[in-house]
Amino acid sequence: MLLKRLINNLKNPTYYFSQVFGSAAYVFLIVLWIFLKDESNLQISNTQIILYFLMIYSFNYLFTFSFVDTVVARLKDKAEQFWLSPGSAYKTFFRKDLLPVIIDNLPLMFLSVACSLALGLISSKTLLLFLGLIVLTHICHFFLSIIFALLKFYLNWEWVSFSLRYIGLTWNGSYLPLIFFKGIFLKILVFLPFLHSGLATQLLLDEQLNGHFVINVLVYILVFLFTSLYMLKNFKKYSQG
Repeated sequence: MLLKRLINNLKNPTYYFSQVFGSAAYVFLIVLWIFLKDESNLQISNTQIILYFLMIYSFNYLFTFSFVDTVVARLKDKAEQFWLSPGSAYKTFFRKDLLPVIIDNLPLMFLSVACSLALGLISSKTLLLFLGLIVLTHICHFFLSIIFALLKFYLNWEWVSFSLRYIGLTWNGSYLPLIFFKGIFLKILVFLPFLHSGLATQLLLDEQLNGHFVINVLVYILVFLFTSLYMLKNFKKYSQG
């Protein structure tokens, strides 16, 4: 059934249009930072810039849009089941909702993995390191997406969810090269929580995994656990206003 879904997607022209249309902003960012690279002293090639933006486009499209929308829709339809019987509800959600989303986005997932490995090769990093980077980045986006969904549904904080989503997306792109500047900028940026992908890019220049990136992933996991457990515990309070 899932294989048939993938084949039908690949035969559908609309499927490709939605994927290509969503990449328009990243094409702009690629052109922008290739230009800015020449205006500054960034020791990074055009190929690295292109591969990086293709990689994070895949992450963002899958987890920040497709996944969040699916979680929110599912919570609205089956909210009581998630509260009364979370174990079976999450199993059903994974099988009937999350797996189809993953199948729909397999080409993008393949693109993100391929770009990550290519970045590892041209940056003289080991494949094992970049495989670890892929896992950490996916974990980070996964938990961040769940936080967005919980804020959007349980607290009805639409503006908070939108703001966090916007900041997370723009930080991945617009402010990415700031990570390459030394001095006060870097000292300030490492304490901000939305550098989950930006900090990972520093691997292109450093010889080891940046500790701040790992810390950010752990912080997101802790925030997710606190937020989800607290909200589920007080489900009636939030749902009844």
